[in-house]
Parts: sequence; structure tokens; C-alpha cells
Amino acid sequence: MSFVKKYGRWIALILVGAMATYGVRYYYTNKTETVVTKAVYKESKITRGNLTVGVSETCTATIGYQTVRSPVDTKVDVAAVYVKAGQSVAVGQKLISLDVSDLKDSLSDLQYDYDTAKISYSQALLDQKTGLMNAKYTLAQNQQKGEAAEDTYDMSVEDLKNSMEESYYDIDDIEEDITYYSQKLLNLDSAYDLDGLETAKNEAETALGVAQKAYDATPTADLLVALNAAKTAASEAKIAYAAEYKDYQDDLKTYSDKVTSLEDSYETAESKFEASKLSYTLSTLEAKQTKDETLFSSENAQAIYDITVMTLDQTVSSKNIALQKLELEIADLKTQIAAGVVTAPYSGLIEAISVSEGGSLAVDGTILTIADMTKVYMSVTISQEDITSLSIGQKADITFDSYEKKTYEGVVDSISVTPLRAGASTVNYSITVMVKNPPAIVYEGMSGNATFITRQQENVLIVSNRAVVTDSGKQYLLIKGADGQPVKTEVTTGFSDGVNAEVITGVSEGDIALIESKVSK
Repeated sequence: MSFVKKYGRWIALILVGAMATYGVRYYYTNKTETVVTKAVYKESKITRGNLTVGVSETCTATIGYQTVRSPVDTKVDVAAVYVKAGQSVAVGQKLISLDVSDLKDSLSDLQYDYDTAKISYSQALLDQKTGLMNAKYTLAQNQQKGEAAEDTYDMSVEDLKNSMEESYYDIDDIEEDITYYSQKLLNLDSAYDLDGLETAKNEAETALGVAQKAYDATPTADLLVALNAAKTAASEAKIAYAAEYKDYQDDLKTYSDKVTSLEDSYETAESKFEASKLSYTLSTLEAKQTKDETLFSSENAQAIYDITVMTLDQTVSSKNIALQKLELEIADLKTQIAAGVVTAPYSGLIEAISVSEGGSLAVDGTILTIADMTKVYMSVTISQEDITSLSIGQKADITFDSYEKKTYEGVVDSISVTPLRAGASTVNYSITVMVKNPPAIVYEGMSGNATFITRQQENVLIVSNRAVVTDSGKQYLLIKGADGQPVKTEVTTGFSDGVNAEVITGVSEGDIALIESKVSK
């Protein structure tokens, strides 16, 4: 059996009864009462302020910590501890007192380091003056070399070319000399009459033999005279031939030695010429490299000078900083020796204490850890849908649950590029927001809320969205007139955060907008 068949009768009876009851009630109501509708107004003052739209998420506070370490270079005993964990301290507040009997040695060491640093600083100043003079000279020199680089290169190449040509001309001169002396050798036989002199000598010797035989056969005075004349002629012919032969041999040796020497010189000159050609090629490349380097130095001379000056300044500055740091350390150590205490170097909240009264403090040992209240960060978890609208440096409004009704300015400091849980169904990312001018006391893990501003209109006139009326495509506000009556005023609205709207034209700051509603009586 269907539901309608089973319960249809009962449903019909219920409907009939309900209709009858409603009809009776409507009849008597309309018969006895007259409905009156009245307009009532709620005032909304037009103010000037900021309109903000953003992404809001819960967040958790994290604090930056600074460690206070032993200020001395020797192990000391702790005489007293004046603070506790969780206590707020201010700059200069006493933290612990030390047994300072051994600190004077540390002061002497610091004073020695200071004197050494002072000498180093004075030397840096002197080096700076010398370096600046050298840098100026180098600057001018590089600039002048750059101006003369092309001419210097051309002169170098020309000198190399001349040197190579001289080597070539040496070969040419030697070749001419070899030709000259070789021709001398060829003409030597024709230059000397050795054959004629030898013939004359032989003929004189033959004549002497004939005269000798004649005299020996008939030794007469005439034959003796003829014999002596033949002897004289033979002797003179022999002497003439010998002298001519000697001159011939001397010239032959001289010319032969000269040709041999010139041939050796020719080989040397050829080698020198080949070497000069190779030297010309290599030296030309070197000259070009020198020219390019000179031009580069010239073109960058000012930059090189500026870098040198900056380096010298940095050296002097670092030496001066080191000197000033030692001055501060000496002054601080003297103060501690005089007072026997270690004071807070900055304000904050003590997170942990690592020493106790009667205990010892090691070199560079940790005294305590101070939470730096100027470095407060909020860790925020953002969904993948909202992460793309955020960027580093973006503004955020921060509220703490412990400080109600107070809003603090923050900026996005870092954005994680990897999800918090890989493979999770909901993908979230971690964002760190740095809080500017945070509350005086913030504890690690405090909860709050971060609103990341995606759009903001600053210093604009603001009115409630409920007060804006749209009629025939135009916007109006009911402004309270001087007589207290609403005056319909046309306005131009702009940006809205969903609750309030920006009013661009039509009204002034301090005007009273009326939000109309109907009340029936």
C-alpha cells in the first residue's frame, strides 16, 4: 500500500483544519487592526580612515634570542646572580657579579691588543696616503699611456720591421762581398804574370848555364863578364818570379779566406734574418697585446682608481672599527672590574640562565639567553588557494589574543615554497611575518591572528554600506540636514571591504549619514 493511500485521509483533514484556522485568524486581524509603517533612521558618521581587504589566519609567535656570554678571556667564579628566567631586563641592568681578581690580567691583554691596533690603524692611515698618491700617479700614467698606445704600438712594429730589414740588408751586403771577392779569385791569374816571369826565369837560368859552359871551356875576360851578367840576370829573374809568386799566394789566401769568412757570415746572417722574421711575428703580437692591455687599463683607469680608493678607505675603516671596538671592550671591562658585575647589553625577557652563584664561568661561556622583544615573528599557515596572493614585504595586520583590541603592523618576512605535509589532501604552506613595534612582552608560542592586506585604500572617507541607496543607476546617501531631516544627496562611491565603502564625492568628513529602516505598527 502506498503512503498516499495509507495516510491520505488524515493529511486531507489536517489541511482543511489548518486552512480554516488561518481564515478565521486573518478575518479578525484585518477586521480589528490597521497596519502603520514608519521610517526610522540610524545615524552613521562619515569618518576618514583606511579600508582594507585581506586574508586572515591564526598565527603563533616566535621570538629572536640573543646569548650573553662571558666578557672575559679567563675562567672566573660567579659571586651572585641577580635575575631569574622569565624576568624582563633593561639595558644596563645587573645580571650577575663576578670574582674580578683575575680580570686585571685580561685588562692588560686588552690594553696590549689596543696598542697594537692603534699602531695598525696609524699604519693604515699612512698606507692610505701613500696608496692615494700612487693611485693618482697610476691613474694619470694609465690615461697618458692610453693616449699614446696606438703610436707606441706603431713605433714598436716599425722598429721590429727595421730590425728585420737590417738583417735582410746584411745578407744582401754579404752576397755582394762574396761576389766581389769570388771575382777577385777568378781574376787573380790574369792579374799576375807568373807564366811570363817563370819563362823569363827559366830562360835566364838556361842562359846562365850556357855562359857557364862557355867560360868553363874558354875562361876569357869577355866570357867572364858575360857569365857575371848571366848570373845577375838569372838572379833578378828568380827574385822577380819569387816576389810575384809570393804576392799571388798572399792575394789567393786573402781572397779565399775572405770568401770563406763571408760564406760563414752569410749563413749567420741568414739565421739571424730567419730569427728576426720570427721575432717580428711574435714581438708584433706581444706589442698588440701590450697595446690592448694599455688601452684596457686606460679605459678602466678611473674605475681602477676608484676601487683602489675604496679598498684603502675600507682598510682604514676596518682598522678604526677594530680600534673602537677594543676601546669599548676596555671601557666595559674597566667598568666590570670596578663594579664587579655583568650587565644586560640589551632589553628583553630572560629565557634561560646557565650559571649559578658559587659556580664558575668558562671562557666564552654562556651566562644567559635573552629574548629580543624587537625581533618578534608570527608563524602562519596559509592554504594553497591564498598563498599566490602573498609576497615578501607585503603588509599584514597582527593581533595577539593576549592583547585584545590592539593591532600591530607586520610584513611578510619569508614564504616557504614546500608544503607543510607532502601528499596531504589539504595543501598548506608556512609563512613568517615580522612584527614591527611589537608589545613589550611576548612569550614564545603566543597565539594571535594575521590579516594579510591584499588591497587597501588609505585616508579615505568611509561610510557604512547600509547607508548607500541606489536609485535609477545612481547612488545616494540620506544626509542629516541642519533641521535634522534627511536630505537625499548624490554621491560617488569607490572601494568597499564588504562592510564599509569609500565615498569619493558628494559629502564631507563629519557629515551624518542616515540608515533608513521601516517599522510597522
